[in-house]
Amino acid sequence: MKEPDKQKNELVSPLLIQGMKIKRDGEGRFSLNDLHRAAVDTGVADASHRPGQFMRNKQTTGLIAEIEKDNAQIRAFKSQRGRDGGTFACEDLVYAYAMWISAAFHLKVIRAIRALVAHTSGEQMSASQKALRAEKRLNDEVLSVSMAASKLARSKRTVPPLRSEFEDAIGGLQTCFPGFDVTPMLEAANPKTRRGRK
Repeated sequence: MKEPDKQKNELVSPLLIQGMKIKRDGEGRFSLNDLHRAAVDTGVADASHRPGQFMRNKQTTGLIAEIEKDNAQIRAFKSQRGRDGGTFACEDLVYAYAMWISAAFHLKVIRAIRALVAHTSGEQMSASQKALRAEKRLNDEVLSVSMAASKLARSKRTVPPLRSEFEDAIGGLQTCFPGFDVTPMLEAANPKTRRGRK
């Protein structure tokens, strides 16, 4: 079960706080443990600001209830064990956690998430544009091949009578000018004959 989450996590852009990467789980929730380490590194937090303390806070439990009541599809947080474990929280809880630590850290998190959203939007826009260009090239090629196939199919009906008409005209030309050699003209009008002579 951890493997799919890990694969999904690799597809999600990371959040960076002071150059430190904040892990995300397969649902896009952020690691509060990584946020706590970033806050400690920047000197605005200590052991009393660990995620466990925040999650036991009465205001936090009320916020979680409101988030999940507002949108039943959202699981506001998830705790998991193991090497890549910890407490992973949705964006609303991340803002609340950062504010609980300090105003300075809250501002850093707001700016980092804003930068992440702008970066992700740019990536999505670029991917969309690439997909649209590829789709247009494919459609143009399909149309071109389709038109060529249509012309080829039509030529099977139109070329034989035109060739027959041409050969009749050449026959008439030879009748009018008995010494005139019409062989090159007939070969030019019949590619198969021309290829055969090579």
